Amino acid sequence: MKHFILSVFFIAALAASVLLCSTTANATHILGGGLSYKHISDSIYKVTLTLYSDCSPASENANQFLTSAMPEINLIDNNVQYGTFHLACDHAASAIELAIGCSQPPVTQCTNITSVMPGVKEYVYTGLIVLPHQSANWKFVFFGQLTPYFVSLSWSITNVAYSSSITVCHEASLNSFLNNSTALYGGNLQPYYCINTANEFVPWSLDSDGDSLVYRLIPAPAGYAAGSGGSAALTYVSPYTPTHPMSATAFLHNTSTGVLSFIPNLLQKALVAYQVSEYRAGVLVGRSDRQIVITVLPCTDKCTAAVGIEQNQADNNIKLYPNPAGDLLNIDMPDLQYNQVIIRNILGEAVIQQLLSAHHTAVATTALPAGIYFITLKGQNTQKVEMITIQK
Repeated sequence: MKHFILSVFFIAALAASVLLCSTTANATHILGGGLSYKHISDSIYKVTLTLYSDCSPASENANQFLTSAMPEINLIDNNVQYGTFHLACDHAASAIELAIGCSQPPVTQCTNITSVMPGVKEYVYTGLIVLPHQSANWKFVFFGQLTPYFVSLSWSITNVAYSSSITVCHEASLNSFLNNSTALYGGNLQPYYCINTANEFVPWSLDSDGDSLVYRLIPAPAGYAAGSGGSAALTYVSPYTPTHPMSATAFLHNTSTGVLSFIPNLLQKALVAYQVSEYRAGVLVGRSDRQIVITVLPCTDKCTAAVGIEQNQADNNIKLYPNPAGDLLNIDMPDLQYNQVIIRNILGEAVIQQLLSAHHTAVATTALPAGIYFITLKGQNTQKVEMITIQK
């Protein structure tokens, strides 16, 4: 594993205006992640960036560069930038699919791009940094630059306002006088959850320094505000907020353990951002943020993925394109095994119904707002469901 070591001895003042993550994003497929660090010795720290990426057909090409990308990390002390350094991909820990937790899990799009089941892969990047001096206010900030590209959150996320001009952003703060290391993070994050069922996300954290950890739901950061020393926040779509980020009959967050308990009542992709603060003898020694996306599907059991459909493997020759779609959705059906298409929104409402009688059908989607939709193809004795997105 290759490390990049940077000793920075110059001071570059930040502009007085707010520094956003980016003005141009080249890829929009990220489903969360986080930034952490570990004290090695003296002023040397190992910085780790974790990113989650979806395996949808729309992300297939974008994901190819993730294993060769070099994330750029900004080194900041008291709102003064002390340069940047790059991380390298940890190939042994990257491109690994998130487990569903089943003895025989369903096939997801990570292994079969034609599957209706979404999948998520984890990518890990690491590097070493030598701090130029001691400070209680160091910050490592990732502004979404994966040299030579920029990345932003997936536009399929339903609870925040999407903008391709604002890239992914993660921060971690450090009091180097105390040689702090962030906690080791893990958890049982899954690629999807079932609607109207009780679920838990348990973000286990192990702090090697024995610090006390406090979890807090926060606005998802979207940039670094030089003047205030904080982050600009993503805009949440009403009625969602940082502390109530999803539609659910029950949503609870334990600030001591970080456990999220929820019963989702809508199909959705909800971004949840939380911050972990570390205290040593009552003194704040470091912070780091994590972001996850909770994808809710119309299933009753995550292992059987019983979404009320029969997924016939012989249907792999059916094509729905493009995905994402704009004003038209094309359906190619060589065997004419289906005679009707129904398009439903994330509320389960049928927004388009159309008969199928030809090998090729073009469905007008001009009137549909941007978002996630479920396409049901119905035949005499069978039906098939696909998930697409409409992008305007």
